[in-house]
Amino acid sequence: MRKTRSGKEWRELIKEQKTCGKSVALFCREKGLHPNTFYRKVKLTRKPGPFVQLQTADACGAHGSVEIRSGDIIIRLERPFEEAELVRILGCLQEARNAAVS
Repeated sequence: MRKTRSGKEWRELIKEQKTCGKSVALFCREKGLHPNTFYRKVKLTRKPGPFVQLQTADACGAHGSVEIRSGDIIIRLERPFEEAELVRILGCLQEARNAAVS
């Protein structure tokens, strides 16, 4: 019978594998896991959430810009900018994220 593990349990298993020094294949064999499942869970834990982080540059000491970070993508908008421009950029990021998931 298959065991269903919570996200927390998977994160603990992934952390354990990283610190134990064993190969993924050996670790999975000892834990009764399929390596493909393990790798898929590793990938899912690295995946950024559905939201992007918005931080005004004023909060970090710079003036007149907004920085958008999504995963390893960083977009900086200098003020003044149109609200429609920000909405368009966020829409493009969401489309790219959805395409990557599909």
